[in-house]
Amino acid sequence: MKMTAKVLKVCIALAILVAASSYPAAWLLASQATEVQQIQSYDPPLIELNKWEHSEGDWDGDIVSIYGAAKGDPVAVLFVDESQLLRPSEDTSLALLPAAEGEHFLQVKTVFFFAQRLTLAAVADVGLGLAALWLVRNKLRRSQKKSTASA
Repeated sequence: MKMTAKVLKVCIALAILVAASSYPAAWLLASQATEVQQIQSYDPPLIELNKWEHSEGDWDGDIVSIYGAAKGDPVAVLFVDESQLLRPSEDTSLALLPAAEGEHFLQVKTVFFFAQRLTLAAVADVGLGLAALWLVRNKLRRSQKKSTASA
C-alpha cells in the first residue's frame, strides 16, 4: 500500500509538470514559426509574363497572384525548409509556399490545439490521482487502526 501511494505521488507530479509545460512548449515552437501564403503555382512562362506586366505597371493584382493562386489565408507553419519557400523580389517580406500534392505542414494553431488538450488531460489526471491517493491513504489508515485494535 505504501508503494502505491509513492507511485501515485510520482504520477501526480508528472501530470502537474505536463500541465505546466505544454503551453510554454507550444509558445516556444510558435516563436520559430514562419508565416507563409500557400499557393498553387503557375507555370514558369506565365510567372515571367506576370512579372513583366508588374514591372511595366500594368499589373492590377497583388504580388501573390503573380506567382500563383492563393490557397486560403496566410498561416504560421513549423519545420518548413527555407529552400521550399518562394520569396518574391517584388516584396521580400512575403513567403510563398507552393503546394505539393500530399504535402501537409504543421501549423501553429494545431500545436496550440494539442497543447490545450494535453493540459486538460493532465489536469484531469492530477484530480484523479489526488482522489486515488486520498482513497489509498484512507484504506491504509483503516488497516492500521484494525491492526492496532486487534493487537
